[in-house]
Amino acid sequence: MAWHRSKWFRIFAVLVGLLLAALFLAPYLLDIDRYRAAAIEQLEKETGRDVEIEKLRLHLLPRLHLAVVNFRVKNPPGFPQGDTLAVESINIGLAFWPLLKRQVEITSVGIDNVQVNLLENERGQTNAELRRRARPAAKKPAGEKPLVEVTRIGGVSLTDV
Repeated sequence: MAWHRSKWFRIFAVLVGLLLAALFLAPYLLDIDRYRAAAIEQLEKETGRDVEIEKLRLHLLPRLHLAVVNFRVKNPPGFPQGDTLAVESINIGLAFWPLLKRQVEITSVGIDNVQVNLLENERGQTNAELRRRARPAAKKPAGEKPLVEVTRIGGVSLTDV
């Protein structure tokens, strides 16, 4: 009997096919966009600015990464309405195995179609200055790792700036 007609080869082929189907369907079944509001809230706390994100997408192929679609940081009060920073997409590469331990390790960052609008008002202030909102320092138990851990980032790419 030929090797490609054996029972074990067929079982293996079906398992590989199911794994590939799961990899293609997982981004549609896992709704990562539900974390968008929490991400926006955290970014607004850190920057003191209004932030908009149109959508968050998770991609498993060709490599695991999170795509942030239409990221915008608004002008501060005292400046015309509009964006200080507008980015069409930010692709954040993630390490797979740490995710299983509920840790996020960023392996790469790609930023596409960046637009920065720098303005200065009559008092000499610019819209690029970020003022972090004051918050008390949270005490963490000894040995607790942070939620997001940035190790060595293999590469950062900027296109259409």
